[in-house]
Amino acid sequence: MRKIRWLLGVMLAVAFAPGTLPAQEPAVITGRVTNAAGAPEASVAIRIDALTIGTTTAADGTYRLPIPASRVRAGQQVRVTASRVGLASQSRTVTLNPGAS
Repeated sequence: MRKIRWLLGVMLAVAFAPGTLPAQEPAVITGRVTNAAGAPEASVAIRIDALTIGTTTAADGTYRLPIPASRVRAGQQVRVTASRVGLASQSRTVTLNPGAS
């Protein structure tokens, strides 16, 4: 009977114990797209095809691309591509780190 009470106590403690795994954080890629003269380029599509996510640049050429925590693996390398009609596409490989920008 003592063993059953002890086992029941352990089971309840485990059932109500808080999880010890830290929540994974999203990653954010930020940048600025400029032309050869250094002027900002607006409305450029920024995308990561492997994750099927993207955004566009603002009037000052800046962009912010948040990647949901559920899609980020620490150290994962992805290819970020910038493109717009009339401009040549350019790609860069970046390494994702949760919580980093």
